[in-house]
Amino acid sequence: MYFFYESRFCPLETGLETKLAKNQSELSLRRSKNEQDFIASTENTTVAKAVYFGGIEMDKIQFWNLIEQSKTYEEDQVQWLTEALSNKEESEILDYEFIFRSYMNESYQSRLWGAAYLIMGGCSDDSFDYFRGWLISQGREVYEKTLKNPEFLADYISDENLGEEGVPENEDFLNIGFDAYTLKKDGDLEDWDGDLYDEMLDLLTERGLDHNSDIEFDWEDEDDLMEMFPQLWERFGEDPLG
Repeated sequence: MYFFYESRFCPLETGLETKLAKNQSELSLRRSKNEQDFIASTENTTVAKAVYFGGIEMDKIQFWNLIEQSKTYEEDQVQWLTEALSNKEESEILDYEFIFRSYMNESYQSRLWGAAYLIMGGCSDDSFDYFRGWLISQGREVYEKTLKNPEFLADYISDENLGEEGVPENEDFLNIGFDAYTLKKDGDLEDWDGDLYDEMLDLLTERGLDHNSDIEFDWEDEDDLMEMFPQLWERFGEDPLG
């Protein structure tokens, strides 16, 4: 579930904007001559479909580079990333949102939901969305290690990387793509624009975005979770963060 929020934005620092453009240029120069063959060979994968659309390019490497850069702003991460995206072309903003939602779909897994439930002492549908938003906001290494083995979070989670409420959730991170798209099209975030949101969803669907809504749970209660995640249980079982 995705929500609209209002916030104030500060201009990008010129040095960082220049550095971002330089990084993107260097990534372009390093692309292989066989890149299109690679894309064609992976065209059935969800994330690969986001690459090279409408003449504007953002691949998953650039996506994660943006996330890493935004992390340096700590509590202003969402604000900086929204502003950075709003200064890009519309198609590139859509690339970002396609990739982000693809990772949200990829992480919509029973096992990960169970880990979130254990860590926070419960986890609703919305809470699991916010948890996955937080997970993506932590960067590629944390995201991939957690999907491979959620027990990774037993050592990773600390006060420094938790959300404002002291839990691994980041609701605002879900809104970045649409907020950036709204700023690009309307210039402000004063009012919710349902038509614009539908427009963005239609464009994402045209690109082939899947809407993952089904999940088959492989756990039923805390006894199952204790057996599945002994390290997480040792740290959070008796003292969850929620």
